[in-house]
Amino acid sequence: AAFRGAALSHQFKVKEIKIKDITPYPIEVSYVSEPKESEDGNKLYNIILFNEYSAVESRKLMSFKHTSDFNFTLKYGNLSENVEKNFGPKDIIISKITGLADAIKRFEDTSSEKPKVKVTLQLSESGFVTSKDAVLTIEQQTFTDKVKTFFGVNGNKSDDSIKEVPFQEETTSSVNASDPNELNNTQISETESQKQTKKIETITLNLEIENAGIKPLGTEEKENSIRRLRAMDDADRQRRAREEARNSLESF
Repeated sequence: AAFRGAALSHQFKVKEIKIKDITPYPIEVSYVSEPKESEDGNKLYNIILFNEYSAVESRKLMSFKHTSDFNFTLKYGNLSENVEKNFGPKDIIISKITGLADAIKRFEDTSSEKPKVKVTLQLSESGFVTSKDAVLTIEQQTFTDKVKTFFGVNGNKSDDSIKEVPFQEETTSSVNASDPNELNNTQISETESQKQTKKIETITLNLEIENAGIKPLGTEEKENSIRRLRAMDDADRQRRAREEARNSLESF
């Protein structure tokens, strides 16, 4: 704290200290899986999304294998007894995904694998977790897949209920255009990869978010808070200017 205060002041020169905020409590996803043919009912899953002391301003992409509209809840995970005693509600938000059944019907005859719902979850810089968007990905069948399906090859696959993967940014590969051999090899490899890869259709789904815990501030409350914060910032600037003027006068 002393080094941080010295770094904020103009009177001291200290080594730069980078401070990154963290979330003090674990955050998990709670959802109910769809019943399988061999199961009598739905199964409740609680999966850790962000561990305790995870860095804020991060995103993750989660995959759900559902064929009908469903909900999932973002909430705080297991807490110690002392913390949970006066913690309040653990649920944060409830995300409702709709329009899934209609989207699947559009590609019912062309898909080779069970459709996946991918939801982007973000932990903001302020430490608030929310659902950003939800898309349905459907992998269409190629001619080879149709032949395999006709003969019963590769027909049944394991049905994983959910997969959690880190959110990956789009990356681009650079090619040296001055080298024709490298360019030709790249074109050949891209052509071969296009033959092997399958066409994946992406459909945006409806995502509705409902606050389950503490309700957010209204418009009037936000404006009042902004005015109070600005007044406090002005008072801090005046105090710093006054103290710096006194220090300059004493040194003179």
